Amino acid sequence: MRNFWCRGKLQTGPDSRNLVIVTLLVNVINALSLGFSWVDYADVERNYFHLLFGLGLWIVIDYMLFKAATTDPGMIPKQPDDEHSLKWRALFKNYLMVDGLKG
Repeated sequence: MRNFWCRGKLQTGPDSRNLVIVTLLVNVINALSLGFSWVDYADVERNYFHLLFGLGLWIVIDYMLFKAATTDPGMIPKQPDDEHSLKWRALFKNYLMVDGLKG
């Protein structure tokens, strides 16, 4: 059974706990990186480009993770029956292949 959040507006997979765990892990790692290494760019080197670029990537990563977790993956449509597929289907109808060997 799928989990629904926000009164059916947000649909996730059958185990939304994984989304929460992955989101926490990604954000904890990024926060630790911000706290320990990005501070050097702002305080010591006065180079804010790296800091802003990293924060921008952090936002993009969170957005893409959220988008991938809540978007319907869709489905591949069945191949239509045309004369080519019907010909080959009829030709190989009586063959059974197991591990590459005809049975």
